[in-house]
Amino acid sequence: MTINRLRSLDNLSAAPKQRPFVVSILSGKGGVGKSVISFNLASELARRQFHTVIIDADWHFGNQHILANVMPQATLYDMIHPEKSGTTNIAPVNEYLRVVASASLSKAAESFHEADFARMLSNLRRLFASYDFLVLDTASGIVELVALAASASDLNLIVINPELTAIADGYGLFKYILKANRQLTVHILNNRVKNAGEAQYIYQKFSYLTERFLRRVPHDAGYLLEDSRVAESIGAQKPLFQLDGNSISGQGIEDLSKLILRESGNLLEGLAKENKEKINSHIVAADIKE
Repeated sequence: MTINRLRSLDNLSAAPKQRPFVVSILSGKGGVGKSVISFNLASELARRQFHTVIIDADWHFGNQHILANVMPQATLYDMIHPEKSGTTNIAPVNEYLRVVASASLSKAAESFHEADFARMLSNLRRLFASYDFLVLDTASGIVELVALAASASDLNLIVINPELTAIADGYGLFKYILKANRQLTVHILNNRVKNAGEAQYIYQKFSYLTERFLRRVPHDAGYLLEDSRVAESIGAQKPLFQLDGNSISGQGIEDLSKLILRESGNLLEGLAKENKEKINSHIVAADIKE
């Protein structure tokens, strides 16, 4: 297990929030692992039999359909411009997971209007009322659009890593979205750290700066350890739990999903589904052995 703040799963009886529960994965710069975390988190929620949609909100450089190995159907363009849409079908990855891909190159070439994106975000819960979770993989560095996505979300994860530029950009993004809306729930997730000590050091320094200059401390979402299996899973176009259920990053993603389930009020249901899955897998194994 790699996310230490989940050692004590308190507040298990919290009432479920409004469906769907919207999670935005944010970063101040590209290359910190935001899209891979988005895909694996959504896949883990779907593995627990929660109906989940990944929305690839990176207008020009989306890659969720590549990670999921699916052909794009309804895209972000179709969500923003339903009156022009040629399809409303969302690409299925499996029974519980769907992907809304970023706009195609031809559509992306059209003018992108911030107001249209904001209107789509305001309609998220109506558009996806039948789902349990929405995971927004946001654009990197386009702070105006990121702030819009953050304000439309129930929980925001800012992904940083040990690189100084990633930490600085994460601080800048936190400052910007707080300026837009100080009521937001924001967590910091340390990615690709060497060990728990490094993650704790980075979070403490980060939170010291935010408390001193912004009068606000983000929540600690924990950390994901450096893991070569991540690159292998990207190449295989599979989530980590399918490639290696015992990988250190896979276990971290599993813990991260528990944080999301707890914050959304669905942890008890999620644990019950997990136990049911384990029981069924034991039965299958016993049948095969016989």
